[in-house]
Amino acid sequence: MLHVIWNPNAGRGSAHKVIRRLQKAFPDAQFWESKRKVEMPLIIEKVMKQNPEVLLIVGGDGTINSLAYFSEEITCPIIPVPVGSGNGIAHQLGIKRIEDSIKAVDSSNVCKWHIIETNQKIKGLNILGSGFTGFVAHQFATTTRGMMGYVKSFFKTVGVPEIMFEVNGNVIEAWDVSFAVGGEWGNSVVIHPYAHGCSGKSFCVILKKPSWIQFPYHLLLLLSQKHDKSSLWQSTESDKVIITRGSKWGHIDGEPVQWSFPLEVWKSDKYLLFKKA
Repeated sequence: MLHVIWNPNAGRGSAHKVIRRLQKAFPDAQFWESKRKVEMPLIIEKVMKQNPEVLLIVGGDGTINSLAYFSEEITCPIIPVPVGSGNGIAHQLGIKRIEDSIKAVDSSNVCKWHIIETNQKIKGLNILGSGFTGFVAHQFATTTRGMMGYVKSFFKTVGVPEIMFEVNGNVIEAWDVSFAVGGEWGNSVVIHPYAHGCSGKSFCVILKKPSWIQFPYHLLLLLSQKHDKSSLWQSTESDKVIITRGSKWGHIDGEPVQWSFPLEVWKSDKYLLFKKA
């Protein structure tokens, strides 16, 4: 049987319209409403007791990424139904609209998506960052959700200077250090042209700050997903990263956090199953 967990607050209320469409497509499905993250453990427990064949998750990246804490409980394939502001994980699965999610129910294309774990008991599914992206996440948390919110947050924090990081014993001056299991921040902005949550690979990505003269060119490379050609972008395939010095301002999967150091982050052996469109 198909089960649907949905966040009524996602997409500034648009989740209600999506649920009506899913109820029409799957009249026999069982629907579970989760307004707050604290409700998710009990809902997951109840759903798993019914041995679902497929689990649809209606929400944004925050709702999807919260599943990282339930990798041992959830044993069936998951399908995101994107209604959030970024939808990075859904996009990597080829799901950009509700119809893609509906089609994925019958798909046999299932992949393993490994969990990000840290020594601070914080988990994620996509990308962890310290530095500039952390400042953006903290700023975004105070503004209106949506693409314009990201744009405003970006330009409000673009003046953040480089700082000294120590990553795996190497001291570097950088704008941002990220650990990526997935490849997309959201809104089709890709951190790594070759990273994908279903690839089983993980990367340490170090970003140097462009000068104002360099900025337009490097922004173009980022938006065209060719930033691997940038001299300011360094990527190394790595299953574990230890940051002993860096910016306390960080994020995991776009949610703002404050890191303490040393910060250890790794690609876990634990994973979730996702269906691709």
